[in-house]
Amino acid sequence: MTTKTMSTEISFSKKISQPFSGNDSEMEANNIINGLKHLSEGLFLPEEWIDWWKQNEKIAKQFLSSRWYLKIKPKMSQGLIGATLISQNAAREYLKSINQSYNENSQINYMEGWSKQIDNISLNYDKVYMIDFDLKFTKLKQNYPNLFAAIKKTYCNMMLWKII
Repeated sequence: MTTKTMSTEISFSKKISQPFSGNDSEMEANNIINGLKHLSEGLFLPEEWIDWWKQNEKIAKQFLSSRWYLKIKPKMSQGLIGATLISQNAAREYLKSINQSYNENSQINYMEGWSKQIDNISLNYDKVYMIDFDLKFTKLKQNYPNLFAAIKKTYCNMMLWKII
């Protein structure tokens, strides 16, 4: 069996509890490289990437230098899609550094998903501000509706441009 054939048969969910040794070392290295290629090519859903990482983190920590391990490790503070995008960019950089080819035309566009996620957060945040604005100025709204509308419009424009 050739190395190329062997690498396609490796399970992405293989767990280990011992350091590299002999043929296991080569299989584990292929597992990490193939996982990073899958990530780079957008073959993982964000949830699948996080699951794969959790199952293979110990191997990755042994196989990768500290620098690459920390760059590729998912940053969960960025949300599921953001963590996957950041890991994908680092994985691509790593694969290029070791002259490992991969298909750059991602099947899943993590950047697009992350942008949508950020936009949704912003929209929800803006809605909360508008509700809060209405609640703080209910008497103004009741007694002077035209003035209230003008102030609210100005406030909305300032929030849109983040002047406040």
